[in-house]
Amino acid sequence: MNKQIRRAFAALVATTALTSGLLSAVSPAHAATASDVASLARANEGRHYCDTNSLGGSGFQGPQENSCTGFPWCADFAGWVWANAGDHSIDVNTLTQGSWTFYNYGKNHGTLHTDPNYRPQIGDAAVYNATVDANGYASHADHVGLVTKTNTDGSIEITNGNFGTDNTTSTVLTEVISAAQVPVGSYQSGEGKTVSAYVSPSGLAALPPSSSSSPLQVSGDFNGDGRADMAIMYRRGDGSIQPITALGDTAGHIGGFDLGGTTIPAGAWDWNSFQVYPGDFNGDGRTDLGVMYKQADGRISFMHAMADTTGRIGTFNNAVTIAAAAGWDYNAIRLTTGDFNGDKRTDVGLLYHHADGAIDVLTALSASYNGDLTNFTGNTIPASAGWDWNGIKLTSGDINGDGRADMAIMYRRGDGSIQPITALGDTAGHIGGFDLGGTTITAGAWDWNSFQLYPGDFNGDKRTDLGVMYKQTDGRISFMHAMADTTGRIGTFNNAVTIAAAAGWDYNAIRLTTGDFNGDKRTDVGLLYHHADGAIDVLTALSASYNGDLTGFTGNTIPAAAGWDWNGIKLA
Repeated sequence: MNKQIRRAFAALVATTALTSGLLSAVSPAHAATASDVASLARANEGRHYCDTNSLGGSGFQGPQENSCTGFPWCADFAGWVWANAGDHSIDVNTLTQGSWTFYNYGKNHGTLHTDPNYRPQIGDAAVYNATVDANGYASHADHVGLVTKTNTDGSIEITNGNFGTDNTTSTVLTEVISAAQVPVGSYQSGEGKTVSAYVSPSGLAALPPSSSSSPLQVSGDFNGDGRADMAIMYRRGDGSIQPITALGDTAGHIGGFDLGGTTIPAGAWDWNSFQVYPGDFNGDGRTDLGVMYKQADGRISFMHAMADTTGRIGTFNNAVTIAAAAGWDYNAIRLTTGDFNGDKRTDVGLLYHHADGAIDVLTALSASYNGDLTNFTGNTIPASAGWDWNGIKLTSGDINGDGRADMAIMYRRGDGSIQPITALGDTAGHIGGFDLGGTTITAGAWDWNSFQLYPGDFNGDKRTDLGVMYKQTDGRISFMHAMADTTGRIGTFNNAVTIAAAAGWDYNAIRLTTGDFNGDKRTDVGLLYHHADGAIDVLTALSASYNGDLTGFTGNTIPAAAGWDWNGIKLA
């Protein structure tokens, strides 16, 4: 097939914006989502410019055209799709029939993505061969298409109007773009065109925040749209450290790690001296990032950086510090977070192991809407109780559904059996005794060193359940969930999804997190997977039903060519 497409717009500088004439074809009942954009674009595959479109109108004509011949129409198609998706909530008022106007749209709306590390999202416009002036605005572009699918191998699919040998016989056609060709600045398709930018539409629908009372969403909603995102602390080659966010879409997939926050200069932080944790510390409905940092002088600082409405993370400021004179051992702390007093701000909790064997169970509450913390207070499990510090795996969540976070552990007893045990929070934000024992795993059934613990409301009943990722002896990797009852006790672990041994997954190459990635009020599982060649998969498995089952893992890939340092990533 001859893929030469005539889209030279230099002589067709259109000045009239897309108007309500584009919007009259249909009035769907729901606000536009990325899925609406993709569905509408692909519903018109194979159609010519003058054909009846999928909404029953005539072609994809913009305001400048009165006939079906004599002009390129790729921008008309992309603009028509954006304008007619959902209930027309996407802003199209500055778009014309010129492809370059999509570039300028992104510039003006703050949705222009020219970073080669940006991973395009469903609904984005891809603008090719843009001529850009010193002020960053385009006066010409050769083509524009719409991203309608992202694939697990890093490839994407772009649906194009005016794909063919001339304007009258060309059609709407979708191309698969290989992972190597996706980044800005790469050549795409047989035409040898270069993508200059991806542009996200302004006005896509935001889902309402979840009504779940579970206060711990491990992978947080950093932009406040009701869906979980992922965030990392990333150590660059020069030693600087930056928080970077990747946003979730309506399908529950995670996009590119392109929302870089405030950078910590090289030398300011020791990479091996902090742990990162998420939480809505100022109560604004967006997840922020916290770090527990071991200072060189012996202090232990808890610092928070707030997220803005785009999901970017700001500057880390001190929330509370344990003085060096207190003599705390950084390596004797097991850390967690949750809204322990039910005030809709995330607090910090921990277990602290004393040299004599006693274990403190402590919380520091968010004291105000600037994210400051009170000092740590709580209770102590005395040394005489004989608890094995090395037999504890800690997490937290609203396990009994009363609107306050509790703590839960998996505890390995002396006989080798393993039991989930819950300690409930009170109205003051303190944690009680670990006395709510759940269903015990018999001795020998599980290898203590072969599982990771994670929390989530997997069945959508507004109580936090427990999950484990378990490495089976035959090479399978199983994700299992045990549901909480109204008292806070944890039931029996049942399989949610298993990665077959034939898939060849390396358990030690997985970094795990959880969150409601598609906004359906059930917690999903997300992970980063490091391939031997350096590529990194960014995957999610969605809660498929109210029994806590999971779908298979799907998502996107950061190609090895991007040069990401796996050892320079801490996942929130």
